[in-house]
Amino acid sequence: MTYIPAVREDVALGIASAAHLTGRHGGILMQNSGLGNVVNPLTSFNLIYRIPVLMLVSWRGYGGKDAPEHLIMGEKTPELLHTLGIPHTVLEADTLEENLQWAISTMEQQLIPVAVILRQGDRHMMRHEALEHILTPALRRRFALFTTGMISREAFNIRDRAENFYMIGSMGLLNALGLGLALQSPMWRIWVIEGDGSALMSLGTLPLIATLRAHNLIHVVLDNEVYESTGGQPTISSEVDLAALAEAAGYARVWRLSDPVSLQQALQEAEDTKILTFILVKVTGRAPEGLGRVSLTPEEIKRRFSQVLTRV
Repeated sequence: MTYIPAVREDVALGIASAAHLTGRHGGILMQNSGLGNVVNPLTSFNLIYRIPVLMLVSWRGYGGKDAPEHLIMGEKTPELLHTLGIPHTVLEADTLEENLQWAISTMEQQLIPVAVILRQGDRHMMRHEALEHILTPALRRRFALFTTGMISREAFNIRDRAENFYMIGSMGLLNALGLGLALQSPMWRIWVIEGDGSALMSLGTLPLIATLRAHNLIHVVLDNEVYESTGGQPTISSEVDLAALAEAAGYARVWRLSDPVSLQQALQEAEDTKILTFILVKVTGRAPEGLGRVSLTPEEIKRRFSQVLTRV
């Protein structure tokens, strides 16, 4: 496969179309906003010459949730493709292979471009989005520990509660602290929410958690594959499967996911069942611009968390 960073969508379409003339398949990656730039070449070139191209189109503005400039095209994307006579489907995680086989088969049989649309849910979630699901207003007595850095800062700004413990420093210590709390407070579900950097620093704690059978502990890793707080340097989690390590360590239930629907399902199952659970969430994006720090002092964080933990 050859990747070419074309300067415009219609240029990409022209380059990808040449593959068909040499007996190969060509494809383009673009946002649905770029459909406007390829309407003319699709209708006056690809369709009349019968030159197939696979178009992978990200669905900006899906569900009316995006910046204003994407909302109209977000609403009209399927309608526009239908009007142009471009066969299209929405990519689904559980039917990925079927979607792509259909696209290739349609291209080869009809000799026309085919579009595969990727909704927002099909990409990695933003970490902020994942934390919003974890910190839903409907949660009850969910005692949640958040690792140092951006995860604590985002959680504090999304929904601060006395049941939240923000680790201001001591990166890598969080899952040990969570283990201790789970063992000493077996009547409560203890949630540990950390990043890939923090998890990688304390991998030895994973088999200890499993060996001690901390069944009331739910371990969530929000993996963006970088050390964000120090400038976005890459971690090794792009090469290391943290979920596989949790499985090998002995966690009873392990999830790998990257979309909101699966995350909600995993969170609900973790709440409803009392088994040791590991949830690896592949996330992307940086923290919101101007994100404030945790304004509580370490003593205040400890005091109020301890008070509510021992009072209930």
